[in-house]
Amino acid sequence: MYIRSRLWSELNSIRIPHTPLMENIIVAGGSGGGVLAFLATHHLTPSPLALLIYYAGPSTHNPFFTSSRVHVYGGGTGEPMHESQISHFLTEPVTTGHTSPHDAFDIGCLSEDYSENKDWVRPDEVQTGLPRVALFPWFLQTNRYPELLGDVDRGLEDERWKAYPKTVLIHGDKDVDAPYQGSLDAKSVIGMFFGGREEDRR
Repeated sequence: MYIRSRLWSELNSIRIPHTPLMENIIVAGGSGGGVLAFLATHHLTPSPLALLIYYAGPSTHNPFFTSSRVHVYGGGTGEPMHESQISHFLTEPVTTGHTSPHDAFDIGCLSEDYSENKDWVRPDEVQTGLPRVALFPWFLQTNRYPELLGDVDRGLEDERWKAYPKTVLIHGDKDVDAPYQGSLDAKSVIGMFFGGREEDRR
């Protein structure tokens, strides 16, 4: 909804008067942000100058998103998740979630010259149940993504991909969150590709 109803007006509100809105703008994103970049470009006119996408699938029109996949995130065991584990996320007010002090960037980890502060200690990780990001493996397991993104997503068979802006794709073949094959398929349609192999996704 944000992409269709608010993104365009917000971009218009900050542009320099009398200049084309998307002139010389390169859109970048990784993982979920990369998905948003893919989706937004379908719905912006004119399109961005180019895209830089890393570790993101171009579309949910892919067997990866319709195979009832049990993600390794499921409780850390690879076991199927249960709706009771995430049901509170589906009924609470919309939020972007919360970053725990353990995971958040703390300026105190740097010295005044921006070198590492040897005395800084990362806060302990506090387990308070599954974080909101647990919705990702749940939606994956229940094949919800094609439904959730259906009216804004564009399968690679859509003719509009052939006019897509120049795009750089960076994707390692050990990714468990987004199908590496999706980037290869996008390469054949968009025709612009830089790839990478990794021992592991970190």
